[in-house]
Amino acid sequence: MIGDFSAKTGPDRHGVEATVSPHGSAEHTNDNGDRSAMTCSTSGLCVGNTLFKHKKMHITTWTSPDCSTQNETDYICISRCWLTSLQDVWACRWADVSSDHNLVIAKICTKLLKLRKVQASCPFELSKLKDPETSSSFRIKPANRFTILQDSRDVMENWQAFQEVVKESAETTLGRRKGSYKKRWISDESWKLIDKRKQIKTLRDQTQTQQQKMNEDYRHADKEVKKVVKMTKEVKRERSRKS
Repeated sequence: MIGDFSAKTGPDRHGVEATVSPHGSAEHTNDNGDRSAMTCSTSGLCVGNTLFKHKKMHITTWTSPDCSTQNETDYICISRCWLTSLQDVWACRWADVSSDHNLVIAKICTKLLKLRKVQASCPFELSKLKDPETSSSFRIKPANRFTILQDSRDVMENWQAFQEVVKESAETTLGRRKGSYKKRWISDESWKLIDKRKQIKTLRDQTQTQQQKMNEDYRHADKEVKKVVKMTKEVKRERSRKS
């Protein structure tokens, strides 16, 4: 809550200790000060100006026309649950606003909740359906399960059962595609060699003996991976040129 309350807040905080802090600029709290303190107390707010100690020139927000009187009448109030986010409140005297009131500035620092990204599962390896044996196996498994649901008349039950059967058949027959979407060009043969290279590296790092032989095996596996990957890239380029 922000505004000109025409209120003076002094050191007397009896009954509103959780709402008003001891850094008020006035000597005595006036009637509007008591009313604003009670309003903030019932609304769960704290008077932010009174939380921080500053020089008088950085506290007063209003100057009388004859420039003889200066008071703090403009306030920034914040909810108690966000009180720790309020870093500072002060009056900006150098702001050219053509008014007898000074600009009041509040510094707020909030920590946003980090959202966890839901990792999507890799899609099924649909390219295996090009193999006649794999395609036939994928069709037979759901067909055997659907015969049980022929007598059921519940549409939602049939739909849920259909989804489960198709997913189970795809998991067991096709499996998930390896790698991200950008790595979809990598062939199955390349993935097998990559897995083999990874196994050799893990075994090399875990064993303390025969390090020379392990290093030679890893170099050989690495050369095989790079060779197959290079050939796969060349085939892909030729297909893209023809298309």
